Amino acid sequence: MILTVTCNPAVDVTYLVDDLVPGDVHRVREVRQLPGGKGVNAARVLHEIGEDVVALGLADAGFGRSVEALGVAADVLDVLPFVRRTVVVQHGATTTSLGEPGWPVAECAAESLTDLVGGADALVVSGACRPASILVSRLGSPPSPPRLECLRCSISTTSRLHLLSPRAAAC
Repeated sequence: MILTVTCNPAVDVTYLVDDLVPGDVHRVREVRQLPGGKGVNAARVLHEIGEDVVALGLADAGFGRSVEALGVAADVLDVLPFVRRTVVVQHGATTTSLGEPGWPVAECAAESLTDLVGGADALVVSGACRPASILVSRLGSPPSPPRLECLRCSISTTSRLHLLSPRAAAC
């Protein structure tokens, strides 16, 4: 089983508009909304290619249910008042992104994540935030992992726990 950890989850909202002119009012043609964050996105892709995966994270009460609605198993610590949003406006061939800041998280909440990661074949820790660094420092790096590959290139699972820390494997 592969565990993904998302310390700074987001609800990804995409608006499709015909044109975007600053200062004008725009009619949205289509709205797409998905639970996101780097670890959730990785879990969704892993699930789609048939891997046994569980998305772990720090979020609010409803976020885990929205991940599970995608068919991805989720174990979420309800420690945030609500999950931040990322808004993408697609207009023609141009994309404009707006990302809300993440919530500060108590160290004890981040430490609670370490209780959830036992028994995994692989662990993906994603996101640039303090909880991720606390988790990485508590678990440590694996000794000489045989391969660290980008998820979009290929998926590699082994019988040992491998910790992919933020920025550890770059494509």
